[in-house]
Amino acid sequence: MSTFINCKVTWADNSSGVTDETGQELQIYTDSPSFVPNVPVDLLIAKHPWMQLLPIAAGATEAQFRLEAPVTFITFRVRQYNANGSGDWSTPAGTTFYIEQTAGVNTPEAPSAPGFVITEGGIVVPPPPPPPPVDPPPPPPPTGGTGTTNNYVFATQFSGVQGRSGWSYKDATGTNMTYNSANATWDGSQTYMGFWPGGAHPGSSVGAMLRWTVPETGVMNIGGTTQLYSTSGNTGVTVTVKHNAATLDTKNLTTTAISTFASTGVAVTAGDTIDFIVTTNGAIANNSISLAPAIQLTTDGTTPANPIVSSVSPTSLAVPVGGIESVIVTLSSAPSAPASVAISSSDVTKATVPATITIPAGQTSGIVSVTGVAAGTSNVTATYNSSSQVCAVTVSAPVTGTWANAPAGGTVLVDSACASISPFYDVYHSTTFHSDATAPISPPTVMRHRVEATASQGGGQTEYTSPVKYREFYVGVSWRTNPAYLGRIVGNKLFFIRGGNGSNAFFLLTGRGSLQVTSSGAQLVWSTNGGFENSHTLGADGILAYPNVNNPVITPGVWCKLEMYIRASTTQTSRDGVVKWWVNGQLTGSYSQVNYCATDNTALDTFVWNETWDGSGEMQFARSVPWEYYLDHIRIVGKN
Repeated sequence: MSTFINCKVTWADNSSGVTDETGQELQIYTDSPSFVPNVPVDLLIAKHPWMQLLPIAAGATEAQFRLEAPVTFITFRVRQYNANGSGDWSTPAGTTFYIEQTAGVNTPEAPSAPGFVITEGGIVVPPPPPPPPVDPPPPPPPTGGTGTTNNYVFATQFSGVQGRSGWSYKDATGTNMTYNSANATWDGSQTYMGFWPGGAHPGSSVGAMLRWTVPETGVMNIGGTTQLYSTSGNTGVTVTVKHNAATLDTKNLTTTAISTFASTGVAVTAGDTIDFIVTTNGAIANNSISLAPAIQLTTDGTTPANPIVSSVSPTSLAVPVGGIESVIVTLSSAPSAPASVAISSSDVTKATVPATITIPAGQTSGIVSVTGVAAGTSNVTATYNSSSQVCAVTVSAPVTGTWANAPAGGTVLVDSACASISPFYDVYHSTTFHSDATAPISPPTVMRHRVEATASQGGGQTEYTSPVKYREFYVGVSWRTNPAYLGRIVGNKLFFIRGGNGSNAFFLLTGRGSLQVTSSGAQLVWSTNGGFENSHTLGADGILAYPNVNNPVITPGVWCKLEMYIRASTTQTSRDGVVKWWVNGQLTGSYSQVNYCATDNTALDTFVWNETWDGSGEMQFARSVPWEYYLDHIRIVGKN
């Protein structure tokens, strides 16, 4: 079991009057070997040591988190923001604190009161002051790439703050747009005018202007793409790219063909502006476009180099027979045109891969699906521009169907092979059934929830309610996503275990960043949103319970066994509830002293499969593929 160090950072709130903040953000840098931020940084485009925590409320002056040992230092910085943009960091390079870890358990105590005496010929003097500590090197710019090239990619760096990562959202007159938090869009003064992650729409008479402000003097390449979504009822749009007042490029979009930005070797000075101005050619209907510029910037006087394969993640991968796992291929910089990366498997009798993957212009990574064929090993190699990186693949037997963590002596309420809707209630009549021979426990029939590509809502809600209430409730599921699944940035609700008294806690799959970026895949998290006070065990907000024992792999497209157990607290404040969960039989999270679904009012009786992908009708970024969840088997046990 890992050892964790609980940390609290503090600062002074210096805002006041018209400069009062509406929120704050905190970044940390540490040598903790497995530190996982609350909101994962997209490491594919931001390979720097700063890790960003959850947004902090205005006026707060402290934040708490935990680090996995061993750890010797932590550097943190905090800044405040409001509708006018972000303020300065508390210390640009951060403030460093050094940590001396305590001894392990059951080790002898240190001898006390050590002494030293000179018996003749001298005196004892105080030791010289220690040399000042050496701070860690300052991080590169917030979206630093490999070497001297920094990548700035609008589609992935979109935010609700003007100026973050250099991107600002205006109309063509220079007037700032207003952020719509409900829809996660920037809205202009005219109907339909605005920006969203990777897209834009002009106004009827005024263009929409995406501005990037150059952070450092250097040489710049502009790549990426733009595309008109539909030609129905419109005369197209024009996208003009300007460096200060000078026009660099113009794209007249009258068909749905993809246009590529291609301005290279442009000398720029810190403070220069690069504007992408979107104007209608006439009719305003259906003028939505994809807008995905990517900027490479070097600060050493050289022109940004052609990208190479800088890494594959993970470098070793376990795949079950018949299963599908993902490997992330990362380029050193964003290509200005789509990059075709060659993929090969050294032994196709053990593992198969596609012959190529295409990394779109302006992006730095792509996903390779690795299919397990038979037990054994194979090397998967990604090659581009005469550069290669290798992932070692081990293919093994799939997960088993035992439910060893169900409470002993409990009552089996459900043991479903997911071949029919009974005994569940399909709230929206959206649960469908499909054949999948790779289902590990009860093939071939599986249940599916789905949201279509580009749709603003979808999924389903499938429920089971026991006629008897239980103090203890256990649910085991065999579950997977589709391989192309990404997930909402904030997170993705999976399963609820409910009772009465406002209990509505759920198990949450962490957001899109984890699924795309980290070698360890996604995290399974428990979250309470039902009015129970748990700050004593779940941190200051008392809401999120992160993995605190192990953090096993959850990978898109791969079947895994998830087990969830909750014991209700005796009262709403008795702090004797328990929450545990397992991934593929490995204990992942374990929390005691929890207040949840107090038995003095009601106890646990309901399991709900409801992903609520749509949230408020937005996905936070453009989607081109469906998202799917599958269930192969469900086992529910209650115990009093």
